[in-house]
Amino acid sequence: MNVFSGHKFFILKGKSWLCEVGTCIKLCNSEESLALIKEVDGSWSLLSKLRVNEECIGPYAVLVFDPTGPETIGFLATITRILAEEKIPILAYSSYGRDYVLVPYSRLEEAVKALMEYGFVLKSL
Repeated sequence: MNVFSGHKFFILKGKSWLCEVGTCIKLCNSEESLALIKEVDGSWSLLSKLRVNEECIGPYAVLVFDPTGPETIGFLATITRILAEEKIPILAYSSYGRDYVLVPYSRLEEAVKALMEYGFVLKSL
């Protein structure tokens, strides 16, 4: 049995975009905003359900993994390895309570299949 077999994840509905919003964070005050990240240069990046400007990449599907403990070792490395073996590029970030993996929207089915073959469990919302 794989170490993270049985761990659950879900997929946020719809497409998402990762956008460079510079210092104009007023764009982020929306129910469509998923995450706001301050870059080391002082600018901001926004993960949003809306393509807010021309400085966006995507669309992405957002895979949201159930919480792991702060002492968990290798969780994102395992997900990254599984998807890398299928040549699926990812962007990943973690919040206080969850891990998020962005995959190209066009590769969503392949990503889910690979994760489920490993033993991850897709749950519905």
